[in-house]
Amino acid sequence: MPDRLRRFTRGPRLLALLAVVAIASLVLGIVLSRFVESPAQRAADAQAPSAGPVTAPIEKRVIQNTVTTRADVTYADAVDVKVDTTGLAGPAVVTGHVPEVGAALDAGAVALEIAGRPLIVLPGELPAYRTLHVGLSGPDVAQLKAGLTALGIDVGDGAADLFDASTAAAVDALYRRSGTAHPRRARRPDDNSRVPEKPRGRRQRGRSSGCGS
Repeated sequence: MPDRLRRFTRGPRLLALLAVVAIASLVLGIVLSRFVESPAQRAADAQAPSAGPVTAPIEKRVIQNTVTTRADVTYADAVDVKVDTTGLAGPAVVTGHVPEVGAALDAGAVALEIAGRPLIVLPGELPAYRTLHVGLSGPDVAQLKAGLTALGIDVGDGAADLFDASTAAAVDALYRRSGTAHPRRARRPDDNSRVPEKPRGRRQRGRSSGCGS
């Protein structure tokens, strides 16, 4: 047994054995060094990093939030629109601008034309119950001025409920925008309304403005 050991520890076999031991020690040292930290290394790892610019990639996308709700869809009943035709000199005949079924009428649109006079749509909850002219005041005048203002037409003093010359000029502008002329009616004995005219020379009294409603 000792002879065999002496033969193994001599010559090339001894060199191979030493090489294997050296390689195994090196690998073991590398593995252990990953788990062993010196106090200096731990202190260095605990320090805050050096200040520097922080960058991040920029993304361009649409931010949206989808909300799902439940609702019942219904339709409103038909509303009868009554047109005051007492101021017409002749019969009330529909002469144009007949809307199609289901057409949407926005403020300022011509809903119908009766005897050549346009029926212009304006917003408001108070029905038109009289012919407006210069000098009148009331909630219907305030509603008319609010509707004209919503269309971007200058009515002068929008806070006042007085139908003045500025309001009459605004009504004329409404007719021009709709592509129709302001109705020029001859004055009748029972009709106090007049067509607005521009003052000439000295200041004149205000004249009437038909609203076409």
